[in-house]
Amino acid sequence: MMRQIFARATPVSHEGHEISPPYRGDGAMEASKPLKSIRHCRPDIPICLGTGNEFMVKLIAEIGDGWSPLGFAPEV
Repeated sequence: MMRQIFARATPVSHEGHEISPPYRGDGAMEASKPLKSIRHCRPDIPICLGTGNEFMVKLIAEIGDGWSPLGFAPEV
């Protein structure tokens, strides 16, 4: 979804188990529609996560651009 937002090519919609924008669940007024970001930013922003468990490390290796292990503090 973040890559869709950064690209601004189409309105963002997603039918997932955890997240489904726009919201269409209990209490929705059926007035919501997919939106396109109004912010103009670089579409190639790298997506990096700081994770610790094995499942999340595998996920970020699949879909992300970088990984920071938990507890790692780079020198500034």
